[in-house]
Amino acid sequence: EAVTDHLKEIGAATGDPGTATRACLAPAMFARDVRKDDAKARKFYEDCLEKFPANAFLTGETMKFYDAIKKPELATALIRKAAEQSPENLSLRAGLANRLETTDDDAGAEKVLLDAVESFKSAGAWNLLATHYRRTEQPEKALAAIEKVIELSGEQGDQLRFTHADLLIDMHQLDRAESVAKDLQEPTYARLIQGRIELERGDAKAA
Repeated sequence: EAVTDHLKEIGAATGDPGTATRACLAPAMFARDVRKDDAKARKFYEDCLEKFPANAFLTGETMKFYDAIKKPELATALIRKAAEQSPENLSLRAGLANRLETTDDDAGAEKVLLDAVESFKSAGAWNLLATHYRRTEQPEKALAAIEKVIELSGEQGDQLRFTHADLLIDMHQLDRAESVAKDLQEPTYARLIQGRIELERGDAKAA
């Protein structure tokens, strides 16, 4: 316990936010995992949050702790507050959207990501929205979002081509999917897409 307290001091002295944040968590994790003292651990987590209120890693770790002690409402409030306090932090907005999804608030998650798209106007924000639509089984919206990612990206890598082709298959636009897949450089991606296309066409053996 003394070592974890000292580690927290050393981390703070470095002046490096990444190091300081992780070192700050050492006493919290010791109290949680070794002492089995949730009340003490909570104080340590919340002390770190006061010092680093917009740190996505710390926010995520504290949310896990709140969930573990059966305080999910605190976890949701925490990520919402962090995202609101740091609107320029896309990862916090993504974390809030994920949290809302896991608590069955798909409409809330969509609103968070639509606001992010409006604020950032970036391929990254649109990609988060596309992923949300895929997870919530809205292929038409997902396809429109991924095509916006392609437009903003300028050039496509294999991962983006693969996702685009995969979505086209979800929409049963098999010829278009095949056209996109022909430019895939990674053989595994190309085979996976072709396999899905063959299956959709009813040829399980070829797939």
